[in-house]
Order: sequence, then C-alpha cells, then structure tokens
Amino acid sequence: MHMMSSAYELVRRVDAGSDLAPVLAQILREQLARQQAGDGVLHLPLVGAEAVLAADAQYHVNPELFLQLSGVEHFRCGTQELAARAGECTLLPRFTPHAERGARAADGREFHFLVVCPGEQELVFILCGATGTGAIQPMASLSCPEPGLAPCVLHLCDALAERRELQLAAGEPPASDAGAQLLLSGLLLLLLQFVEGRQRHQQAEVSPGLPDKVTRASRLVAVHLADPRLSLGMIAGILKCSPAYLSHLFFTETGRHLTEHINRRRVEMAEELIRRGGLNLKEIAWACGFRNAAYFSRVFRRVNCQSPRLYRHSHLADAAG
Repeated sequence: MHMMSSAYELVRRVDAGSDLAPVLAQILREQLARQQAGDGVLHLPLVGAEAVLAADAQYHVNPELFLQLSGVEHFRCGTQELAARAGECTLLPRFTPHAERGARAADGREFHFLVVCPGEQELVFILCGATGTGAIQPMASLSCPEPGLAPCVLHLCDALAERRELQLAAGEPPASDAGAQLLLSGLLLLLLQFVEGRQRHQQAEVSPGLPDKVTRASRLVAVHLADPRLSLGMIAGILKCSPAYLSHLFFTETGRHLTEHINRRRVEMAEELIRRGGLNLKEIAWACGFRNAAYFSRVFRRVNCQSPRLYRHSHLADAAG
C-alpha cells in the first residue's frame, strides 16, 4: 500500500507542541490495514492481582491498547513476559500490573509506540519513545473529552480482553479467533473515524489567558496522572524547559505549584475510586500513581484534611443514610 509518509516518519518529527491528529490517523490506518490483511498480531497477558505491588510496575483501573510502531517493547506482567514488535498490538486489561522496557529493532529504527487509554469520559492518546537505557518516556499526548465515544472504546477493549481470556483458557490458538480480529478491527476503525473527524473539525484547545507551557503542563498532568513517574522534572523534560522555570511560571499563572497540582488531582482521582468501591486503599494508592501507601495517606490528609480511611467510612455512612 503506497503512502506519502509512513507513521514512523511522522512520529520522528513529533514534539510536545505538535498537532497529533495527522500522526494518529496515519498510525491507525497502517494498523487497520494489517488487521484487514490478516497480518495483525494481538498480545494479551494473563496475570492475577498478585503482581500489583511489584516495585517497577504500573497499575491502571482502565485498559490500555498499545500499537507498536518501531523497535521492540518488552512487557513484564507478574511472572509473564512478552515482546511486541513493530506492527503488533498489545492489550493490557484493567488492573494488569506491568513494567515496560523499549529496545531498538535490528533495522536500527528508534523505539516508538502509541498507547490508547479509554476512560468513562475521555480518550487519551500518548506517543512514547525510549531512552538509551530502554526506559519508556512520553513524547507527546492528546486528551479528548468524548463522553459519547470514550465508553464505547472502553467497552470494546473490555470485550476483546474477555474474549481472548476465554479463548486462551480453553487452549485455543489466538490466530483461530476471527471474532477477536473483527473486534480489534472495529475498534481501530472507530478510533480512525474519530481522529479523521477531529482533523476536519479541529478547534483550538488552548485555555484562554494561560501561557502555552502552563496549558500543556496541565494536560500532561491529566494524561499521566496514574503514572508514578509523573513529576515536575518529567513534565519539564517533555516541554523542553527547566523545572525551576516551569514551577515558577505555573505558580505565577495559577497560584499553585505544579507538584501541588499533581497531588490534588491524584487525591481527586482517589476520592472517585473510594466512592466507586471495589478496591482497597493500597490498590487505590497504586492506581493513582502513589508507590507508597503511607505517602498516599499523608498527601490525602494534607489535601483533604482527613485520612483516606476516614473518607471511605464517611462516604459509606452517607450512602447508608
């Protein structure tokens, strides 16, 4: 299939201020073409909750769909390991702890992947690369508040994960599941149609009155909130400025230091998960980007003037009343 610019060529020119819609569209077109040609590969790790607290793992309440563009991404999910190569997809179901490491491929191409993170109210697209040591680092991201579309993508990811789990549990080879292939193709087509529509009807997203770096820093916090690596230094690196400058600029424009903003947003996320129920406080801390439950409790108390345990009891009492 002839294309003017491959996804890899477009991604190499991306920076934190790039318009991602054309890049996302090309990535999705190429991946959809593979699926429709029968050349698509889907990796799905199966792992229980026993690996949630691994020291270098991430842990999210929503699924994530990885589209590998170049290089090899090595996942470790508990005791299970898998490697995703260029053109392959990896679906991490809800609550799947995972550690990642990137490596160049034999052809020498730089390491890149796109991860699609659906939620109940928004879609998030994150382009990532890898350092020389293999550490994954975000390059650019796009957050799309789409309360009509986002749940559909979320449910399709859940359905695909459930189908593959049932199939693997039955001992059937993944390549024999035409239904899973159709689900994935439908999901990719849905995302492609949305991104192409966004290109046609793109509106300015910069918050009025705020400098561009403050606006982008706020978006990066929203996108990476559950990532324990999120920090002032990480955001400053993406925006190509010094942490001291970014911290001063953010405080001047918002009246709040960026680190404080991160903690407040994480506590808000924790409050939502506590109200939703089903997770213990250690799991909630992990899902909100806190590696240490004791630190989570201190931050929660500082922001909310009460401990997470007392907040949960108060919420349960209000619900019972």
